[in-house]
Amino acid sequence: MDKNVFKRMGIELNEIDSAEKVELAPGETVKLQIPREAIERGRIESYLREFANYDNKKDMRGCLQLSFEGYDSDPREVFEIKEIRDWLSRILSSVPHLFYFLSSENDNMQIAFSCIVPITLTADGRAGYTSTAAKSTIEKISRNAVAYAKKKKDSAAVQYALAEAILSETGYEHL
Repeated sequence: MDKNVFKRMGIELNEIDSAEKVELAPGETVKLQIPREAIERGRIESYLREFANYDNKKDMRGCLQLSFEGYDSDPREVFEIKEIRDWLSRILSSVPHLFYFLSSENDNMQIAFSCIVPITLTADGRAGYTSTAAKSTIEKISRNAVAYAKKKKDSAAVQYALAEAILSETGYEHL
């Protein structure tokens, strides 16, 4: 989204490149902007360092908003863009607990999920996924996020809320 749109609406946003030196207030989010060039060149190293920074933060659960920059004029849905799918899959391979960090605002989890679930082409040539593939993917990302929450010594209530948020945001019950 163009920053000027927010300014015209009177919304002040503080965008940052790294959360390394940032202390978040409860409910605050970090917008991680990933430029098209980084996606298309498969650059994940600096983002992996960023996730390592999150590991050292007290509570980054549900605070991360992903933003794929440079695709505004692309008519495809985010999950149809192979480069984004590949990039996000590589991140998930290195950070299997990614969904622990993701905010549920603005369909953030749903978009990330749709980029990592195996897709197939429907009879009319549209991209989609089977309920079996979707359920399997959701269960895997939920297990990894909850395991990370346990490692962080989050309470059972927090672990439950995390799992519930992932299941809800990814549409598990409707598959």
